[in-house]
This record gives sequence, structure tokens and C-alpha cells, in this order.
Amino acid sequence: MNAKAVGIAVAGLTLAVIAGVVWWESGSLTSPGPLHPSHAQVAELNGRDSCKVCHGDAGITMKAACIACHNPIQQQWETQTGIHGSLSTDVFAACSSCHTEHVGGSVQLVSDLSFQLSGIDQPKSYDHSHTEAFLLTDAHGDLSCVRCHEQAWSASLLEGQSRFLGEVQACKSCHEDPHHGELPECEECHGQSEPFKEAPNFDHSIFPLVDGHSIADCRECHESERFAEAPTDCKICHAEDFDLTLNPPHSAVGFGLDCETCHGITQWSDATYTHTDKFPLEGSHGELTCNQCHENAPDALAAITDATCAACHESPHGTQFVSAVPALLGVASFEESCSTCHDPMHVSFKRPEARMTPQQHAATGFPLVKPHDAQDCVECHSEIESDVDWAVLFPGRAAEDCEVCHGDPHVGQFENGVTQGTCLECHLPTVFQPTKYDIEMHARCPFPITGAHKAIACVSCHETENDLMRFVPTPTACADCHEDVHEGRFDVPRFAAIPTDKTGCARCHVTSSFHDVSWSSNEHELWTGFVLNGSHASVGCAACHSGDGPEGVEAFIIPDQACAACHQDMHAGQFEVRGVTDCARCHTETSFLDTTFVHNRDAKFALDEHHATLSCSSCHAIYETPGGPVTRYRPLGMECVDCHGDPDDIRGR
Repeated sequence: MNAKAVGIAVAGLTLAVIAGVVWWESGSLTSPGPLHPSHAQVAELNGRDSCKVCHGDAGITMKAACIACHNPIQQQWETQTGIHGSLSTDVFAACSSCHTEHVGGSVQLVSDLSFQLSGIDQPKSYDHSHTEAFLLTDAHGDLSCVRCHEQAWSASLLEGQSRFLGEVQACKSCHEDPHHGELPECEECHGQSEPFKEAPNFDHSIFPLVDGHSIADCRECHESERFAEAPTDCKICHAEDFDLTLNPPHSAVGFGLDCETCHGITQWSDATYTHTDKFPLEGSHGELTCNQCHENAPDALAAITDATCAACHESPHGTQFVSAVPALLGVASFEESCSTCHDPMHVSFKRPEARMTPQQHAATGFPLVKPHDAQDCVECHSEIESDVDWAVLFPGRAAEDCEVCHGDPHVGQFENGVTQGTCLECHLPTVFQPTKYDIEMHARCPFPITGAHKAIACVSCHETENDLMRFVPTPTACADCHEDVHEGRFDVPRFAAIPTDKTGCARCHVTSSFHDVSWSSNEHELWTGFVLNGSHASVGCAACHSGDGPEGVEAFIIPDQACAACHQDMHAGQFEVRGVTDCARCHTETSFLDTTFVHNRDAKFALDEHHATLSCSSCHAIYETPGGPVTRYRPLGMECVDCHGDPDDIRGR
């Protein structure tokens, strides 16, 4: 073969090798993985030169390439607003640290990790702290993100769509304006904390909403919901009320429609009308309201002028007494008798010069029957011969008001109790003993008789001191009568009357039997600080409280509440800190397998998009110990060579 042929062969072989290298590099080395669906549907990001759009070319950084498409993010950074405006310079420059690409959508571009790296633990409970103009308070704090950000958790977005940016924060952008633009921004009147219809901040000072105008529904006056058109003249709204008013009948007596002449808008009942001279409002009549005299009368003025006392005033006397009055005073009828003894101008009635018969006395509501059938009048009305007020002489005592005349044999023990010292609550009207006080009545006092206490005699608790049986106060604490078998173990400040108002033994025990206790997991938490959740809720008391001393003394010593005090450490002390292993840092009481451990939050080695796809056992192997197999969690190397070896050693082999 001549030299020319050899040169042609060598050139052809060289071209083939170069073509193969180019194919191998483009097809095997420069394709880290598929784009996220949101980016994959952008035409510019598909094709031979698509990598340069994001990864830059001729000195353009990847950060600059991202901002070229996501300009609002750059605006946040420049104005130091929003989440991106709060990031440090290093974090803001490394877009890929929060937004993982080239994994085909298996990791979302905006994920929980994205929020956590920006300082937000839980995105769905984010309170808009970076957007001071629209913090999520009151009613808005209860909304889910998607109520305002429809694409918040979408798997992918179309070109031009946004997850969180671009929303308008004016009320009317989401809520219909029922006021048709007549009133200012909604929040000025309605706020965000109360129901919309209440408008707690609205100032109605142009027409005070007081007294009868303090209505809850604005539409009662603003029917068309055009608030500027509502009239303020009384007659516009209350003409019908004027025509139908009978107390007094305004139209019949000739009152005008200028309501404000007599009435105000703050207190309608405070009228300033000057009464007719035919019936001057003097004495007791000056304290009355119009309605008390002018009630449904055809001609109100004439009716009151001709009325007798009995037409308006109910007699304080009984029926039998009223019937006897005409003959007693020598008048034709009882209606004509009032002024015989009582002057209309008197502030109160004076007693008549009369002595009542037992029959008349019965008409007062106090019949003179046993045991009041033998008393003389002066025994009850001691000043009957004196010129004192009728109400003082004849106060209208009821037969049940024993304490008015009789001394209190209990010396006021029951005055502040449920009976208020009323004798007939416990005693019969005819005889003081025996009483009618029973267990049902005892239940009304602070110490109901229940359980074993029903078999105890009254004198066992109520002792007699100086001929006085002591009822109030009577000790009600269990320890006042019963020995404390716990020897004061629970009488310390930490075991106060919680969570109920019960004290002493009653905090746990009932009256039916000392061995019956009323104990709940809620009380266990409040008293001991140890919550009975998960598996602990189904464990019997003796599993933790197993003393060998006398009953009730040693059995309830508070045990060590650390997990390791009862449970074996399956991690062989790997997580021990200062001699203590705190299982609750990662595990819950519901199930040991349910953990709260988050690798990127709780471990020193953050899982990037490559390590996140590995199984735990890839890094944490099982090794044998004298106590059995244990999974290795720490210490572990965090350098690449610790798991993947030294690249130089690999190449050397």
C-alpha cells in the first residue's frame, strides 16, 4: 500500500473516532435526567441547544438565566420583598438548592424542602409574614392556599401560569361589592374578625343607631342598598306607627307628625309633653308614663278626666275586705271609697282608722288560723294606736314569712344558703318539729348525701354546741372525718384541685366505696405531666405503679418518666446525650415505627436529589452486638470518600 492510501485510511479512522466520541458525549455524558413537566413543555427548552438557555453560555450564569424567565423573582430581590427578597445572597444565587430539576418531576420544583430552606417549616400553615400588606389574620387565616392560589400545589404549570405571585390583595378582587362603589374599601367597616354583615367598624354618627334604631339588618332602612338615599325624617318611616299608636292614641288626641317635638332619637320613651291642666301630673302621678294611664281609650283625655281611683289603681285589699268597705265607711260603692281615706296627692296611702275582723283579715292573704288564731292585734301590729304609715302597720305579711315575727333558732346559719333562712323550706307551718328536711333537700347544700354517707345519722356530722346544733359551717373535707391512707402523699402544691374543683380524697375517690376511683387520662396528664397516649393509654396502673409498701402509700410513687426507664434502647446508646437517651426526639407514643425524624432537618447530612432516592439501608447497615442486631446511625462519615472511596485509588486499581 502506498503512502497516499495509508493517509486516507488514517484520516477516515480519525473522523469515525471523533464522531463516536461526539455521539457518546452528547448521548451519554451531558444528559443528567429529564426536565420537570413545567419546563419540558417550553419549546425553547427542547432541542440541541436547549441546555444553554438555563445553564448559560459565554459567561452567563445559571442564576442570570433563571431570572431571565422569572423576572418577578428578581424584582423581589431588588425590593427586598416576598420570600425571595428575604434570602441571603448565597441562597438566592443558588436556585437549584431549592428547586430541583432533571428528575422528571419526581421532586417538585416548589416542594416542602423549598419552603424549609427559606425558613418556612410548614408551607400550608404559612402566615404571609413576608407580605405585610396582606397578612393571613382572622377569617383569612382559616383558608387553604388554593382558595387564592389555584395552582399552588399543581404538579406542573403551563407557560405563563404562576403558583403564588401576581395576586391582587384588594377585597373587591375576591368579594362582590354589595354597596355598588358607594362606600370605601370593605375592611374599613367590616374588618376580618367578625361576620361580614356586622360591620363592627362602621361609623353611623350621621344618624345614631340607638334605642329603637339599633337594628342589626341595614336593609330594614336601606331597602335598595343605596345607603346615601335613606331619609332621616321620623314621619317617613313611622307614619303607620303614629296611626296605630293607642298608648295614648296620637291621632285621636290631635298630636302632630313632628315627632321630635316630644320625642328624641336616643330614648323614645322620654317624652317632654306638657299635660293638660284638667289632670295635673302631680305627686305620684308625676312619676308615671303616658301608657300607664292612656291605654286603648277612645278618647284618652276625657277618659282620664272622669276616671275614679279604682279605674287605674288595683286595690291593695283582698276581695272580702273590698266587699265590706261600703258598709264600713258609709259609701255607695268601693270605687268611691278611696278618697275617703287616701288623698290623691299623697305619695303613699295612710292607714285608715279601723280595726279588722278575722274575716276581713283573711281577705289580706293572712288568715288568722292555727297557730295564729289566738293572738291579739298588737302582737303583730305593735304600733296600731300610733299615727304611722299604713304600709308599716299593715305590711302585708304572708303566712309563710315566719322569720318576720319569730326569732331564728338557728342563729342565722341558713341566711346565706339556698333557703335564705326561709323557715317553711324545712319546717311545717303548724309545728316546728319534726322537720321535712330529707336527702333530696340536703342535695341543695354544698355537701350532698350520697353513697355510704346515706347510712350516717345527722348527729354524726352536726354536733350540738351550747344547746345549738351546728349546721353551718360543717366541715366537708374528707380528711375532717377520715384518715388519709396515703399519709399526705398527695397534699402538696403540685396536686392541687385540678382539673376539677374537687379537693382532698374526692379528687380520686367516690362516696360509694373507697376502692372505687374516678380517675381519667386527662387528670393523669395534669397531675403528673405524663400524657397517657398511644400504647400507654391501654396499660394498667400496676404496670408502672407497683410499690411493696402499705396500700396507698408506696404503690403510687411517681416512677421515672424517661422512656429508657421502661423500654430497652434498641439503638444501643447511639443517641445518648449526657447519659440520657430521649426516645421522644424521634418516636411517638402511638407507635414506635411512626417517627417524627426529618433527615434534612434533624441530621447533619442533608439528602440532595440523588441521596433522597436511596433506601435507608444503603447508608445505615445492621451490625451484630452482644444484645442483638443493631442498625448503625451514628457515627457515620459524611464525606464522599467515606461511602464512594477515593477516586484516585479507584483509578489506580
